Amino acid sequence: MHQFTINHWFPLLLSLTTLSHAKIGVLDWENSGCNPEHLYDGLRFTNARQTICTRDGGLNSVSNGTTFSNDVVGMVAKHMAGIPFTPISIDLGEYSLSFLSSIPLVFTGHREGAEPVSVTFTIDGLADSLDGIDDFQTFLFPASFANITELHGPTASYSCDNFLFETVVPPPFPNEFTIKPKGFSSFEIIHSRHDQDNDTVVGSDFFYHTGFRTGDSLHVLGNSPSEITDVGGVFVDPTDNAIFYSSRNYLYRKDQTGTEELVSIQEVNDSGIPASNIGKPMPFGDDLLFLATHYQGMDSYRLLKKSASTIDVIVDPETSLPLPGGSSGFPHYSPDFLAASGNSFAFDTSVSGSPQTERVYAVFSRTEPIQLILSEGDMIDTGSSSASVNEFLGLRFSTNGKLEITANTSLGEFIFTYESAGTPPTSIKQISGILIAPEGNGELVSGKIKPGLVGGNILDATNFSSAIFREHGGRWYRIIGEGDFLGTEKIKYLSYLATPSNAPDRLIVDVRFENDSSRSHNILLNLSEPTDITPRIGQPVLESGHMFIPIDRLTYGKRYFLSTSSDLDTWTNDGPDLKIEPQQHRIIYPENLGSHLFFRIQEKISD
Repeated sequence: MHQFTINHWFPLLLSLTTLSHAKIGVLDWENSGCNPEHLYDGLRFTNARQTICTRDGGLNSVSNGTTFSNDVVGMVAKHMAGIPFTPISIDLGEYSLSFLSSIPLVFTGHREGAEPVSVTFTIDGLADSLDGIDDFQTFLFPASFANITELHGPTASYSCDNFLFETVVPPPFPNEFTIKPKGFSSFEIIHSRHDQDNDTVVGSDFFYHTGFRTGDSLHVLGNSPSEITDVGGVFVDPTDNAIFYSSRNYLYRKDQTGTEELVSIQEVNDSGIPASNIGKPMPFGDDLLFLATHYQGMDSYRLLKKSASTIDVIVDPETSLPLPGGSSGFPHYSPDFLAASGNSFAFDTSVSGSPQTERVYAVFSRTEPIQLILSEGDMIDTGSSSASVNEFLGLRFSTNGKLEITANTSLGEFIFTYESAGTPPTSIKQISGILIAPEGNGELVSGKIKPGLVGGNILDATNFSSAIFREHGGRWYRIIGEGDFLGTEKIKYLSYLATPSNAPDRLIVDVRFENDSSRSHNILLNLSEPTDITPRIGQPVLESGHMFIPIDRLTYGKRYFLSTSSDLDTWTNDGPDLKIEPQQHRIIYPENLGSHLFFRIQEKISD
């Protein structure tokens, strides 16, 4: 295998043997799931929203008994090598059983330098799921669609399956022609556990809390590593690098100088406040905010504040909480999330009469009453469209005192930022379903951005096996993922846990290895600054009179020149300005081939 860099050339002595490799390809959606693109027999399929999902047709759905997609609005098909293909037929059906209509569906074919061609297929508007009616009908493309370079589908809502086309299938990349897994020699296993255990990172430094199956424990890393067992409700205060936690009905504060007991359950009861459990401690200005629960046939909780000499109730079962429309209700369910900063605090709870609906309440000043901020089911304007709030995933205050609510919505996960109660969010940021174009990766990657990290954002990929990408200097780089090695161990699965604030070039990741997938390991990685990966080309192959050149390590969306030379002195960019799609084959037509060619690739700088 020849390695290629921009300062090197690639020689090839050609033998112009023509091989027959045309075939009938089919898009049958059997490569199921949600991805920015789907590849079938040499064709790349995308849609208008940049993510295509497939589905199994069953009850309450249009169906043909196999996997299909109705996520095809604005679908575009083009050959991964840029060569022509010929559509033959396609199965089309209604979008859903609740969206039945006989609508015309227009498909348009494009050729370079020629007028587009189009055809209209009209579905019958009839569907009955798995019963007697054929939900899908087969339509034939006319001869005018022969040898098109792009096929554009309708902008209407419909379902499709079994798209047949004639194409030239590029040779596959050799197994060894991939980005080699990066081996980390500098890493530290800081904790191992059964893979069913929980693992919750609670701070940006070397502090984290691991779950119940192995016994709740708090791991303090760094210069003086330690482990504290039977721990719950852990909170890291970033202002003074202290840890607040509960253990055996006591609340504690720990920093580098030692551990301080803050309050016991006995003190709470002695104050006349019934409690059988206390937890979730966090600083509230000079005071301490925490929860106390007391189970007497219902989920009864109290939000308490401890000052220098007293313990006071902020919220109890008799506290009236505001509801939409000017009504009110009483706290019903113990908060999943509690956040505090300075003189502000926020919590989530349901209220009596509507326990199924969680709401977020907040106080931005001690002189204010508790106010409703956001409810499940609320419609939020994200800037491009409206989204319904489905579930709260977290609450926290930023370092500048703004309340950040992480929520799952009908459009994915968002962070809503509030500066005060009674006003709309000042910032709405999507953190899931994000598409990035990592350097040297060659594919668009989707995943979830972990918010509020030091040393650049991190994206956990969802369509790229399991891998972690880091933002650095406005660009994205792949750090580590499935198939990479830690020492001699090959990674089967990993996910991101934390970035220590005092060491931004280190990551804490959760890893399972191929030879022992039942154990998970929390691993501290030492990283260096990311660098660009040089593109390369592979051994050209002649198929059906065309020469295919494997191209790898390109950045999605950048433009490149594929240049040729017969003498290494004069280099020619063959053809027009090229945008080479990453991880594909570039084609050179037979009439442009000589008997002896050299190749190199260069990035095109923007005009």
